[in-house]
Amino acid sequence: MKLPDKDLLLNEIVPTYKGDKSSFQRQEIINLIEDYFGEHDAHIILAIALYFKRPQKFSWLYPHLKKALEEV
Repeated sequence: MKLPDKDLLLNEIVPTYKGDKSSFQRQEIINLIEDYFGEHDAHIILAIALYFKRPQKFSWLYPHLKKALEEV
């Protein structure tokens, strides 16, 4: 699967400045998502969120997401 790395996904979905409260909250939510779904599935969920947030810019994710979801 060729999805963007987690840091790129996070920065594109919710851009923050290091050290501020929203950066901490974002990381806390990501950790909870990974704990709940597992690291692999959390990566797919973040990529889906990014695809729907900016479909024009990240339309190239579609075939990778489709493949990842069909493997389930």
